[in-house]
Parts: sequence; C-alpha cells; structure tokens
Amino acid sequence: MKKIYIILFLMIITLSGCQNNGTIVRYSDDLSIKQDGIIYLVDSFYENGSNLTFRISIENTTDESQILKLEDLFITRLSNEVGYPVNCRIFDNEVTVSSKSKQNLSCVVVLPTSIEDEHYKLTFNQFVFNLFEKK
Repeated sequence: MKKIYIILFLMIITLSGCQNNGTIVRYSDDLSIKQDGIIYLVDSFYENGSNLTFRISIENTTDESQILKLEDLFITRLSNEVGYPVNCRIFDNEVTVSSKSKQNLSCVVVLPTSIEDEHYKLTFNQFVFNLFEKK
C-alpha cells in the first residue's frame, strides 16, 4: 500500500512540473510581447565598457490607463546563472501608461562581458527576453 502512495506522489510531482507556468519567451530576432492590450518591446542596445543601456518600450493599446509593475527586473548570464539587477529609474517598480500611448524606459545594467560574447537573458514578471538568437 505504501508503494502505491509513493508512486502516486511521484506522479503528482512529475505532472505538476510539466504544467505551463505562464512564462513567455522571446529571442533577439523578435523582442516584443503583446499581452492584454499592452505591447512590451526591448530594443536600442548600446554597450559602453561594462555598462549595457537599452530601452523597454511599453505601449498601451487599450482605452484605459494602466499601472504596470515590473518585478524582478534582471539580466542573467547563462554561463553561470548569475543575475544582475537592472536600473530603469522607475519608482516602486511601477509604470503608468495612459490609454493609447507609449512609455519608454531607459535601462542600464553593469555586466562582466559583452552581450555579443556571451548569452544573456532579460527577465521581468513572466517575460523572458533572450538577448541572443534561437538556434
């Protein structure tokens, strides 16, 4: 009887690990995501020494003003899974985007190597923007 419970427990763990966690992934050839009337676009990359500057553009296509939280904003170096915090100069990680308008956030992060030399990914909320091409 204990074996049956153990097998059922292992099956539940396996099945729960297979569920979609809602993560949306993009690669460098298309760094835009549209969700619930909001378009997120990551572009305008500029490297100056160890500083990487880029833009996160948030466009509200709805008829209502939106307050959006950008949580856990990090760029992660895939070779060692180290995360580097991104500074977008926003208060309390919230961005207000008026109806039918766009908000551009200038962001900066200090990285140990170039995004041209190694694979990095930008993450926030349930979004993953891989700063390299999909193979």
